[in-house]
Amino acid sequence: MSDGLVPAAVPAARKAPPLFVPTYLTRRPDGLDPRALQYTVVDLETTGTRTAHGDRVCEVAAIRMSADGTVLEEMSTLVHPERPIPAGSRQIHGIDDDMVAEAPRFAEIAGTLLSMMRDTVVVTHNRSFEEEFLDSEFARVGLAGLRIPGLCTLTTVRSHTDMPAYRLAGVVKSLSGAWPVREHSALDDCRNTGRVLSTLLAASPTRLTCTPTAGVRPLPALPPAQRLLPRMEPVRSGPYTAVGNLAHFLPTHPAPSGTGEEYTALALAMARSKSLSQRDAQRLASAAKAAGLTRDTLADAHLALWQARHDAVPAPVSATDARDLHHLAAALGVTEQAAAQLPPVTSELKGWRIVPLGTAGDVREAASWAAWHGATIGVRPSKTTRLLIAEPDTEVARLPLAGSSPIPVLAPEAAKAFLGARIADARAEARAEAQAKPAKREDLPTNRLVFATPLLSEVWRLHELPWQATQGTFIDSVRWLVEQASDPAARFASWEHSGGKVRLRVKQARVPAHRRHLVAEALPVIQNQLRQATVVRSSPALREVVNPASDHAGLVPRLVAWLKDYARQGL
Repeated sequence: MSDGLVPAAVPAARKAPPLFVPTYLTRRPDGLDPRALQYTVVDLETTGTRTAHGDRVCEVAAIRMSADGTVLEEMSTLVHPERPIPAGSRQIHGIDDDMVAEAPRFAEIAGTLLSMMRDTVVVTHNRSFEEEFLDSEFARVGLAGLRIPGLCTLTTVRSHTDMPAYRLAGVVKSLSGAWPVREHSALDDCRNTGRVLSTLLAASPTRLTCTPTAGVRPLPALPPAQRLLPRMEPVRSGPYTAVGNLAHFLPTHPAPSGTGEEYTALALAMARSKSLSQRDAQRLASAAKAAGLTRDTLADAHLALWQARHDAVPAPVSATDARDLHHLAAALGVTEQAAAQLPPVTSELKGWRIVPLGTAGDVREAASWAAWHGATIGVRPSKTTRLLIAEPDTEVARLPLAGSSPIPVLAPEAAKAFLGARIADARAEARAEAQAKPAKREDLPTNRLVFATPLLSEVWRLHELPWQATQGTFIDSVRWLVEQASDPAARFASWEHSGGKVRLRVKQARVPAHRRHLVAEALPVIQNQLRQATVVRSSPALREVVNPASDHAGLVPRLVAWLKDYARQGL
């Protein structure tokens, strides 16, 4: 150039290997023991479906767990996508621009996510989707070319089970018998994916092994996230409406925080109602976010709130105060932690209104005894009064209660005997209800991600399908043909394995006439999937800045060296 300026740098692109080194659960006996490994389950919510169109991550959740479902660590946070969230995406996952306005960027939480993934197998439901977005987000922060073992539960359940549907919600229904309460919440989907994995490893009728991986690279160490912004958006009805159950929307990932005066005041006020309105739940969730609470610190805050109320109750504790302490502990979700300090109180006489007549000690003692069992003690008789307690020689005036049945009047000892029979009946009914009560809901998080009554044996395939045939489209005709080819007794279809590749052989002459239309529809789809399964997928290109004024001859040796390294990794 005549002005002597150095030309602008020209990017020279090279393709990076995909983020995940695929690993599979198989019935082959020569694989690794998957029960000896640790796993990190990851789920994302995004602004769209294609990074090529500029779509970004707007929520991340990750759970590090052992093979039996024991949760070792959780993290969940909204992520600022640095672009508007389209209306169509908002309708799917419920995340809008206001919710992510103060959320951390992906670069701020990348270190925590990598730390959880280190030395584990990353598990996703539909690996290609999470891989595309994680690849893109890591590349944006200068971490292109990461290589991490990746296991896809979608591929796994297609290979080993015959289910009506393979979306995560359908898999949960087939394995547990119940639909998940919430979908498209990253933390809830993570927990359900973890339950699917632990069920496959623990309850499979055939022992599963894990294929070894090659080309895995050590993950870099980055500073951990300084702040997380978990999403808490309770449903309108059900167990999530209690103040204590707001903790279910928070991860267990520890983070320094304080309870915050606003959250403390709101929680104490709202815990006294049996459920929360959607507006109150939103206010409480916002206050918890502002205080930086995690599930563990929220539980500590709730226990501190209950303890303060307990310490303020004068001694001796009345039946009314005792019931209030029990209700507050249940509402805050700390009944187990506070069990040692909870005064004994029951509710067998709930609905009974009893009025003691006179001031005799045994009358008052009988009324107090009834109150401890859940009865309401009144001052004067009314239409709702069910029993009067009085000394035998007490004169009871005729009560002008028009339209009401006569109220029984019993002496203290007779009243206790009468009410004791009612208490025994109530306890028997409670035991019968407990036995008939359905199993604990699977969607409520515990320290172990497991299905209480797995139904895996009911959907287990007799023959394993090759993973190459379970990718992409899995319409009815495709499913039928790959199942036929996997059956050794089939006469017209079979798999050929050679050099790590899989081919489908179909003997057209042996295909039953009424099935030929299925073969014609499925065969080109499967053949295309098999071709794609043998091609190394590439992530968005790595960009290397090259100065055209430098020695161009040096590019060739660098390219050759890179190709040798690429081949050496077994890609």
